[in-house]
Amino acid sequence: MTVGEPRFLSLDEVLYLHDESLARFGGIAGMGNPGLIESALGSAQNAFWYGRGNVFEIAAAYAFHIAESQAFNDGNKRTGAAAAIMFLKENAERFPKRRRLGLCRPN
Repeated sequence: MTVGEPRFLSLDEVLYLHDESLARFGGIAGMGNPGLIESALGSAQNAFWYGRGNVFEIAAAYAFHIAESQAFNDGNKRTGAAAAIMFLKENAERFPKRRRLGLCRPN
């Protein structure tokens, strides 16, 4: 990582977020094509390297490309949102400690 370069998420971190999402909210485990999630992570890095994106644009790239890739059998949107939030937190964006964001468990 060079000066000014954000700390990107690893594949292991995103897989952990997916596993935690399934553990907390349920869903079908498994991944159809591991290359799709790797491509989604590369798209977020490309937002920085080629698009000169700021941390919010990179976070949006994580959310969009992970959700759009449909790499997991279930929980793609949840994993994309969690990855975006983790990326922002890892790159010094602050979030309220106990504020509810209006998220709820599925019925």
